[in-house]
Amino acid sequence: MTAYDTVVRHGLLVTPDGTSIGDIAVKDGTIAWIGPEFDGEAATEIDATGRVVVPGGIDCHTHFDTEAGDLGRTADDYESGTRAAAAGGITTIINYAFPGPGDTLLDVVERERLLAEPQAHIDFSFHPVITPLLGGDVETDLPLLAEAGFPSVKVFNGSQFRLTESEILRVLAAAADAGVLVAVHPEDEALTEFLIQRRRQAGPLDPERAAEDFQACHPPTTESAAVAQIGAYARQLGASVYFVHLSCAEAVEALDFVKRCGTDAYGETRPAYLFLDGSRYGLPEREGTKFVCLPPLREVDDQEALWKALNDELVSTVASDHTSWTAAQKKDPARDFTNLVAGFASVQTWYGMLYAEGVGKGRLSVERFVEISSTNPAKIFGLYPTKGALVVGADADIVVLDPDVDVELEQADMQSRSDYDPYVGFAGRGWPAVVLSRGDVVMRDGTMTTSAGRGRLVRRVRA
Repeated sequence: MTAYDTVVRHGLLVTPDGTSIGDIAVKDGTIAWIGPEFDGEAATEIDATGRVVVPGGIDCHTHFDTEAGDLGRTADDYESGTRAAAAGGITTIINYAFPGPGDTLLDVVERERLLAEPQAHIDFSFHPVITPLLGGDVETDLPLLAEAGFPSVKVFNGSQFRLTESEILRVLAAAADAGVLVAVHPEDEALTEFLIQRRRQAGPLDPERAAEDFQACHPPTTESAAVAQIGAYARQLGASVYFVHLSCAEAVEALDFVKRCGTDAYGETRPAYLFLDGSRYGLPEREGTKFVCLPPLREVDDQEALWKALNDELVSTVASDHTSWTAAQKKDPARDFTNLVAGFASVQTWYGMLYAEGVGKGRLSVERFVEISSTNPAKIFGLYPTKGALVVGADADIVVLDPDVDVELEQADMQSRSDYDPYVGFAGRGWPAVVLSRGDVVMRDGTMTTSAGRGRLVRRVRA
């Protein structure tokens, strides 16, 4: 009988602190040995010579199996969503979970657990969303939520899920007392609504310009104003906040300001704003509506500002915001610029693209890539060091990246149930070759080797 289950040999092992050539041995789902040269035996041998070995990606912003009014549920549930994640190098996801009428926060996570456990291919956790539908009270529920292992919630100060300023203040105060991190969708609702009404009054709407009108009514100022406002609230109340999907230079500048003023604040960006720009909205025949997301795509200068903010450690994480629909739903001619379907698939593609475009093109060091994609989300959301680390005792969530493979993304390779992926056609060098989740090989050379239901719920504790 072999002493170990799996050994990864001769890889370039990467942590935020540096790199070294070495081996990793796995037993019973955890890293049991790590060092320069392993002289034992294992049932499975993975030769990582010439390859980069990193802790598995953590996508801390997904929307799987989410109800959205007349659209029904998102194209991807926990089965297809986590399968797509595993195919792309992600070994843990944290899904945003929305309440039904009268739900408490614990009701929300219990319902999501029952959905996810029989379906998930990789490990998972949840951020409950606080909306006006929520029952109970946050002062009572937030300590119970943290005690149950879910020390993060989300609030919106824009969109149909918007809380009032008074409600947000109440959440922030209760979260500060309970040690809960508040993720924030930053959007100045008053400015957005004013711009929408002014556009309506300006004259007839052109269906071909729906995506461009949407973009014009959600300018960078709606985002930066919200970051500044909620950042000030959090500083006053001693709360910790995490601004999701930052899209532009203005929002980054606002984050920098609130952090310098003393707010305990983190920033996230998403692949849409690193790899796509607003020129997509001018595509004919409503093709541009397939690229609508909230906030909308920005400009090339904003992309460069985000890359700089990632490299300068101002923005802490990249996450997919994976919200998948069909092309027909996105292009529906009955929808005008006020109710276009926002969101698209990216959980399978962002991690490899971040490596290819970041490390491969010299925008990021490989150590910073590991921080952004794994270690930082693990630390921020209470998973570290069980996740996000190559250390003895950590879960054996490991990705072996091939830095020399040339990749061109094709729709046929996508695991999502959406019928289009916005990054199809992307060509780059460097991509995940082998993905291990708790020691199990779940993807190897593009072939899935996993099964639904093997993923586990991860309960978290923030330091």
